[in-house]
Formats: sequence, C-alpha cells, structure tokens
Amino acid sequence: MSSLASNIIFPAILALVAWIILNFWGKPILALRATRFEALRIAQRYSGVTGSSSDKLRDTALSSLNEIGNSLLAYSRESSLATRLYCYMFGYKLESAARCLFGLSEIPRGEFSISSETRKNTLNALYISLGAAQHLTKIEREKIEQMIECASPYLRDDPSRNSEGHDLRI
Repeated sequence: MSSLASNIIFPAILALVAWIILNFWGKPILALRATRFEALRIAQRYSGVTGSSSDKLRDTALSSLNEIGNSLLAYSRESSLATRLYCYMFGYKLESAARCLFGLSEIPRGEFSISSETRKNTLNALYISLGAAQHLTKIEREKIEQMIECASPYLRDDPSRNSEGHDLRI
C-alpha cells in the first residue's frame, strides 16, 4: 500500500497542485507582464506623434494608446489575487500607468497644445508607474514622483474616485 501511495498518489497530488498554481497564479502574471511590456513599447513608440502627423499614424497611435491603457485599467480593477500581489511586490501602479497612457493619447488628437517637457514627464511617470525607470536619475525619479503625488486624485491609485476626480464613496 505504501508503494502505491508513493508511486501513484503522491505524484498525482503534486501534479494537481502544480497545475493549480500554474493556472491560477502563473498565467495571470504572465499575461500582466506581457501587457506591461506592450504598454511600455507602445508608449515609447507613439509618444512623439502629434496632431500634425499623418492621419493614419495619429489614428494608430490613438487607438493603440487607448487600447493598452484600457487593458492596464482592467488589470487594475480585476480581483485576481495573483496580479494584485505581483503589482504590490514590484510597486506597479496600473491605474496611474493607464492614466498616463490616456494622457499621451491626447497628444495625437491635436486638440491641446502639450509641451515636450509635459510629454516627457508623462512618459517618465508611466515608466515609474510600471517599474521601468532604471534609466532615470534619482533626482529625475524624485521629481516625477513628487509630480505624481501632487497630481489630481484620479492620477493616484484611488479607486474611490472616478476619472474626473469626483468622490464615488457612498
């Protein structure tokens, strides 16, 4: 009986536990990492698109920035324990990153005049929010983090406020 337990039952239980860990912990994290990488890639690629760029490039930039921003917002609002813990461990602020992407998507619209410094600061705020700010100096990081802290409430991760900064608590 003990050889049956050690040869069949224990490996089967171990395989079941590994499958559960992979499907409920690993897959959501891998999907989040892919979305994070895609957000960084798209932001870097389309941050320089302006209202005077070609229609096709503006439409592509606008669509891509909004789509990846919505993806990050969805991850921010989902209730997956795995992704919440992962973001907490690595200091990712998905809501803030999504808002940065939405801010960058306003540039191709051409409705607002945004300075190159504001664009750079928004891009750097995205990098900080997604834990990809290794290229920034300590002074630059502190400056951008202070800007994020001073920003309106919807830019910070406060789920009790909507995008206009209105309090949603009852």
